[in-house]
Amino acid sequence: MQPEQTQKIQDAVLFTGAILLTTVFGLYMPLVAFFWPVPVALSVLRQGGRNTIAGVIVAALAAGLIWNNQVFLAIILVSGLVGLIMGGSIAEGFNGRKILYYSVTAAVVSQGLFLVANQLVLGIDYWVLIEEVMREAAAFYEDPALTEAIPEVIEVFKAIYPTFLFISGALTAILSLIAVRSFAARLKIDLPEFPRLSHWRFDSRLSMALFLLLVLFFLSPNIIFLNLFLGIVLLFCGGGLSLIGYWIGGKLDPRSRRILLMAVLILLIFPVMGAIFMGIFVLFVLPLAMVLGLLDSWRDLRKLNRVGGG
Repeated sequence: MQPEQTQKIQDAVLFTGAILLTTVFGLYMPLVAFFWPVPVALSVLRQGGRNTIAGVIVAALAAGLIWNNQVFLAIILVSGLVGLIMGGSIAEGFNGRKILYYSVTAAVVSQGLFLVANQLVLGIDYWVLIEEVMREAAAFYEDPALTEAIPEVIEVFKAIYPTFLFISGALTAILSLIAVRSFAARLKIDLPEFPRLSHWRFDSRLSMALFLLLVLFFLSPNIIFLNLFLGIVLLFCGGGLSLIGYWIGGKLDPRSRRILLMAVLILLIFPVMGAIFMGIFVLFVLPLAMVLGLLDSWRDLRKLNRVGGG
């Protein structure tokens, strides 16, 4: 057998196994699920779309036989769909911004399809599961008020479900692209320049849309207006966090930045410390980030003189 054919077989086995294992681990370790599309995208760049589709099908069938149908659906609808679009966009030579937009859109749509398929095909009702978890938590704290509030909290979650889906899809696309870029460098695959996270900012006209949606929601409460409003709020939060990262990045050397990132990840691993960290982040850091993001959209605090990062 020729060395080139041997290499192709090795690549096919390696990427098919990586697709399968990454998806399985992601169902039990939620943080891993953000990186589901990575092996598929790398496979497209390494061995082309046709071989990658074959690998996704083989991995999905193996998952269905060895584990369960939920892993099968995850590989087809999330890992496969998002990875193929992400890798295909890069292979087609699109610029970094287009790759990001296509990847985020694919991730949001695919995760929505995955949840719907789980409910229709497998009969998994995530709202029932969430309610059971909340009732167990309320029973642990022995607080009747928490138990009584559960139905109202569930209704709020249902109302802003599209916003949660957008957050999950955006994080999946962004984190996967960062991972793809890192692995591609080791595989000697050239990639286009992606927008730097520390340079993201948004047009000031977006703040006018934010104000308009707020007025419309108060005049006529509507779930669509609410989710659009929350979506723009999150964009400004992202812009503010980008600004904070830009300032911190300018004061810390690469080694210090890695230590800071590891410290945050370690905090998130431990339930109590992770809960405290997330509480501080949500209550204090995110509101500050939103204000900074709004100010940056008008004043360009980094003096980048460009919109949306670069």
